[in-house]
Amino acid sequence: MKVKALILLALCVVPLAAAQPPTVDVVDLRGADLKARLLMLSLEGIVNREGPRIYVLWESVRVKFPASEMWLEYYRRKGWISGYRLVGFWEAVEKYRHYVKGAVVYDPALPATINIAASLAGVEDLVIAHPDYVPKLNELGIEVKIDLRGRFRNSREAHEWQLEHVFPRCNRSLLYYFPTMREVAIYRVSLLDYAVSYRACSIGLRLTADKDLIGRYYEGLEKFALVIGYPERAKLERPWVEYTSKYGLLNVLGTGLAPNLSFHSRIPAKRRFEQEHRKLEPKPGKIYIAFAVTDLGLNSMQDFYYEMWLSPSRGKVPISWWLDPITADICPGIVQYYYETKTPNDYFYSAHVGGRIRPSDFPYLEEYLERGQKYLDRCSLRVVAFSNHNLKDDRVLKLYSEKLDVEGFVFGFGPEFEDEYWLVGDKVWVIPRFVGSPGAAYLAVKEYIETHPERPLFIVVGIGLWHYPTVEQVVWLKERLQEDYGNQVVFCRLDELVSAAKSYAQRARRPRDHLPPLPILIALLALAAVVALLYLCRRRRSAAEA
Repeated sequence: MKVKALILLALCVVPLAAAQPPTVDVVDLRGADLKARLLMLSLEGIVNREGPRIYVLWESVRVKFPASEMWLEYYRRKGWISGYRLVGFWEAVEKYRHYVKGAVVYDPALPATINIAASLAGVEDLVIAHPDYVPKLNELGIEVKIDLRGRFRNSREAHEWQLEHVFPRCNRSLLYYFPTMREVAIYRVSLLDYAVSYRACSIGLRLTADKDLIGRYYEGLEKFALVIGYPERAKLERPWVEYTSKYGLLNVLGTGLAPNLSFHSRIPAKRRFEQEHRKLEPKPGKIYIAFAVTDLGLNSMQDFYYEMWLSPSRGKVPISWWLDPITADICPGIVQYYYETKTPNDYFYSAHVGGRIRPSDFPYLEEYLERGQKYLDRCSLRVVAFSNHNLKDDRVLKLYSEKLDVEGFVFGFGPEFEDEYWLVGDKVWVIPRFVGSPGAAYLAVKEYIETHPERPLFIVVGIGLWHYPTVEQVVWLKERLQEDYGNQVVFCRLDELVSAAKSYAQRARRPRDHLPPLPILIALLALAAVVALLYLCRRRRSAAEA
């Protein structure tokens, strides 16, 4: 009996050991319209629940090459996939039709029904279909299970219905904020496959007009649930983060350049990453400058920091790179690539502490920091950068300083405060002096140096990825500043600048807060001598009077 059991166990184990990485079917969606993307991304999300099988090609910022194809090549070289082949749109639908239970048809006259369709696609295993696709889907044996045409008068009514009938069946740890207004839907659809794959609810409500209804959705989510996506307009980014934070939820930003996350999230990459950290002792008369790249997390991770990472000049100048460590959960293979390909002049700093929040609005801030420390440790991040949206909140500064085991903080998105740096406990807080393009940075940094004659200076220069900068432009910026200030300028990584600022600030504070033993002893001896002298004079006076 025991022998038979061992044979059965061996039969079970051998197929697992011999299992080969999948060959991936790739559909080219570059230039595709919204209805094609909705159908294919919903199919991708459902199929990829069983592993990375379907993948789509997507546009890149400069369209010189498909960044999405480069990830496939990297995955193939790592052995995580055995290969990939390009398949036609309807070929993919036909091949994987048995994964789906039917189709949900949205109403083109009411774009908000796309959100309802996306939520239903996740919980019912349905592909999202424009009415034009119904005949072809029927031909392939995929029947329409739900037709949303003509069912709702407006977006609010559709979302009210969804909240009651669909939301209770959705994943309460994930919500997809997907504005489906005609002018932006094509730029916000890239995250759809991830939302469908993990059965997230999708909402497209306007923050300005529907805040109360958004709040009712937020109330139904778990603490620390992820809200992925982006609002309909960039000027609403901060208000959206603030509103989401009030409910104890985490924002993960992504727009039009973050496809295939249902695929990337299931790649068997590492879940822990290491980088070395450096310290730098400040010297008199020096100007320390660190360049720090920053922008939307999921976009920049997928698109090689808008292709800046791919520059042959990378490594010629110290550059620190924005990384939200929560992306190690969402696209671990991509994160691994960056750690494997960094040069000694590249350094990763933490964008927030595992999901974006506005700390002053967040009700579970201590717990957020405690769970965030695990993310920082996983990605070996020792410098944290974030903005509290122009608010210098002493409670926030104290909690971050006490709870996080890091070297220090870069605080604010650009020069939100006049201070250059300060200490809270044993942590240093440094204010960036500029965030923008390398070209505009030159004049801004030069003006700051000229108007601040004290030395040393500690200058963090934020390089905004939304300007699509190149490493060559950063090299140019470095060379111009070097021509102007010569040996005064020390270009360094962010960890080096933070450690130098911390060391200098601690030295400056020491005479006020912690007098060294020798001066104290001298002062006490002098005081004792004065007291003794007064005592002797008093005795002599008393003796003379007697």
